[in-house]
Amino acid sequence: MTTQHLSDELIRSAIARRVTDATEGDLRERVLAATATASQRRGWVAGIGEALERPDRRRAIVAMAAVALLVASLAAIALVGGPARDPVLSGRGIVFISNGGLYVAGPRGEAARIVVADLPGLPSRPMWVDAETVVVQGTPGGVYAINLGTPFPRLLEANGQLLALSPDHTRIAIGLDRPDGPHVSIVEIASGLKVADIVVRPAFAFPATPQIGPQEGLTGGPHAWSPDGRWLLGQGLDTDESATSGWIYQLDIQTGEIRDLETDLCCGLNQPNPVLSPDGSRVVYVNYHQAGRGDICGFRCGTLWSVELATGVRTQLTPDAGSEIGPVFSPDGTWVAFLDDDAGVGFEIAIIRPDGTGLRKLTNSADSLTDAADAFAPRGNLEPYRYLFWDADGTGLTFMRGPGESHELWHVTVDGPVELRLGTVVVSEFAT
Repeated sequence: MTTQHLSDELIRSAIARRVTDATEGDLRERVLAATATASQRRGWVAGIGEALERPDRRRAIVAMAAVALLVASLAAIALVGGPARDPVLSGRGIVFISNGGLYVAGPRGEAARIVVADLPGLPSRPMWVDAETVVVQGTPGGVYAINLGTPFPRLLEANGQLLALSPDHTRIAIGLDRPDGPHVSIVEIASGLKVADIVVRPAFAFPATPQIGPQEGLTGGPHAWSPDGRWLLGQGLDTDESATSGWIYQLDIQTGEIRDLETDLCCGLNQPNPVLSPDGSRVVYVNYHQAGRGDICGFRCGTLWSVELATGVRTQLTPDAGSEIGPVFSPDGTWVAFLDDDAGVGFEIAIIRPDGTGLRKLTNSADSLTDAADAFAPRGNLEPYRYLFWDADGTGLTFMRGPGESHELWHVTVDGPVELRLGTVVVSEFAT
């Protein structure tokens, strides 16, 4: 087949002719009319015509043209700009509870909006799964997964005490209290399928009391998932509130085997709240001692301790003075942040190295011009770890402050100022 020169007049006449008299060769003229230019009408014209005469090649060329059109359309959308990106979904941000509703905001507290107005039960423990999914606990009620795009709570477990998210964020471990003692339920978040139900049986017996027999009042659950996904860090408590009712353990997920890390911890319902280092090598927890006359802490005084999992070596990080509670490891494991009340006037944000060195306060209400340094801790030192969160890059922390039930979100950097992060709504719990 020889190359044929096509003038503009010939192309126009061919198009007009095919409009009223379509034939099998019509595709050839249409393609040539749409693509040929003065500099492109030589050489390849006859080749295209020859290819289009073969059905298999004709289908391939049509498919390629459709793909090219799609790519061009997407490129045009990118150039002119698509819909505005949600600052929460693009950067995760803050999820918080306010007046019984679930809210989200951007990483700096911007664009706050409500997701669910009325959560089942008393909402608690908001926890990010990914940028579009949050797990929340209703007390009493259950554990729910909520997609921010379609905010309908999806029940994962009908009850629940403590929650721990797997390293790959696909499963959640839930602490359950049952007649035969504490259980740990492991549920796939996407499907809601329960993949394990493990009875937590300590190797020792808590001391019996006239009101509560051994282990009948045992409660607790998981706090953290090991980095390799093989075991859980958890705590147990005996509700008799005795002076030796606290317990910290490792739970092997595959075998159900329990390893005691700490036992006989003081004191009752003041929970040790153990936290696991990012590399899974160390646990920091709170041990309480009874406040005596003249002690500055109002209820019970907390002291931070550390235990190395490989050796079992225990180190007291803070002295038996004042109250230090709510430890949280930094993302790289080099710091432990906590709530510190060493003067009896309110909690400050402080940091310390896991070996007990480098203690430093990040806030100080005594000399704060904005009076923004008083960090909120729940009454009686109950579960304070839920109110202090590190930034993902380890440069600062978000915390709650405010009198009574009126709490705002504030932020402090490790080497910088304290600033208001979210002050437009009342916050009762949050996560970042």
